[in-house]
Amino acid sequence: MTEKNRMLSSRECVDALMRRYIEKGEQAIKENPSLAEPYHTELQGDWVGGIPNKLKILGHSFDVILIDDNETDRFGSMNPNTNTIRLNKNKTQSQIETTLLHEIIEALDHNLEIKLEHRQISALEAGLYQVLKDNKLSF
Repeated sequence: MTEKNRMLSSRECVDALMRRYIEKGEQAIKENPSLAEPYHTELQGDWVGGIPNKLKILGHSFDVILIDDNETDRFGSMNPNTNTIRLNKNKTQSQIETTLLHEIIEALDHNLEIKLEHRQISALEAGLYQVLKDNKLSF
């Protein structure tokens, strides 16, 4: 089998997808440097920059909180005990969006007891984000 005809593993597909979006992001930043600026805003009302302050996930109400975290490289977290999703507002808009999607998948995994590995959650995050963004899907 030639290299060209070889089937890619799911990990290789995720890696290729992530490289593609990093390259697209870098190109977009070259064309519009303001995209690289961190997303700074205080949570006001129901939505901030497309980020809701509450989500229902499998019937549970989750608070979505934008935090100011310059001291760590963390993008976000999900606490199933307090039904809270925390997102680092010092990241770019696309990083905040993908992190929200990641934490939603974490909540689904926890509540449905799917037992996904973290790399699987990250792969779903990357794939779903690409489909939603490239097709301008909103429900």
